[in-house]
Amino acid sequence: MSTALSTDRHKRPATIVAFRDALLPPKRSGGRKSLAAVLLVLVVAGAWFGYQQYQGGLEQQRVVDSRLQTGQDCFYSQDFKCAIENALVVRSLAPQNAKAAKLLNAAEEAQAEAQQEQLVNERMQAAETCFEAEDFDCARSRLRTLLDLVPGQAQAILMLQRVEQASARQLITTTLERAQDCVDAADIDCARQALAAAQEAGAQPGDLYPVQSQVDEMALELMAAARDREARIGLLLEEGRSCLQLNDFACVEDRVVAVLEQDSGNSAAAELRQAVAAAREQLRFREQTVAGFLQEAEDCFQRKNYSCTIAKSESALAIIPRHAAASAMIERADQAQKQAKMNISIE
Repeated sequence: MSTALSTDRHKRPATIVAFRDALLPPKRSGGRKSLAAVLLVLVVAGAWFGYQQYQGGLEQQRVVDSRLQTGQDCFYSQDFKCAIENALVVRSLAPQNAKAAKLLNAAEEAQAEAQQEQLVNERMQAAETCFEAEDFDCARSRLRTLLDLVPGQAQAILMLQRVEQASARQLITTTLERAQDCVDAADIDCARQALAAAQEAGAQPGDLYPVQSQVDEMALELMAAARDREARIGLLLEEGRSCLQLNDFACVEDRVVAVLEQDSGNSAAAELRQAVAAAREQLRFREQTVAGFLQEAEDCFQRKNYSCTIAKSESALAIIPRHAAASAMIERADQAQKQAKMNISIE
């Protein structure tokens, strides 16, 4: 090109054709062949690469299908750990695979349910062992711990009721045995207190009768042994006062009538009868007050204000300790409150 543009006229091409040939030399046929070879190599390499990609995709799909089938087989055989592992492999290879996502979710839920069922069975078995050994405190503790973990668990609630009933029967039996020991020791006051405790624990008249009949017989013997009328009256009044302390108004009235039959003007008997009337009125008032608190507790429960329900029920227990309905209301509110908290945590 420098020759074609030289300032020396003798060095420049003589014609325009010569100038063009100097500026654009003719192409060599060998270069064309080289370019074609390069293009051919590129086309072949691209085709080979595409083939390899295609083969790799088929292999990956075979792995996905195989793992997915294995995971489903594991799920149906309840091997949830195996199902989860295979679903995770599929998801790593094909993140958008809907079947893998569905399998993983179902397996995780089933595994959680199976683990909870195992926990329930273990705790129930432990409680049953305690129950069979008549260790009711142990059984009660196991069941309440289970209900804290799984509120509303039906089997635990039913067994807790069995435990409470068996515990009450055990208490009644023990108390009646103590009452019998008091009778054997000729301690009539001790026997009456034990009988009152057994009745408060839920003993039926038929349960009380064997010891009660002995206590009544003992009382008659003590009265017969009294040397004079005043001694018998004093004994009757003392028994009446003991009965009044136990809120056994029928017993008090019997003793008052017996005193008045021997001394119609006995002022102590009249005072004792007035005390019975006052005690009856006081008891009626306390029962009305407790009924009011329990109605308020029920209203709070219907509004799902469980703290209010428990507070009202505890107020009722402060007036009449061991009131069955108040205790049951507290248990209901406590279980409902735990269930509500569990529902919130799940959401």
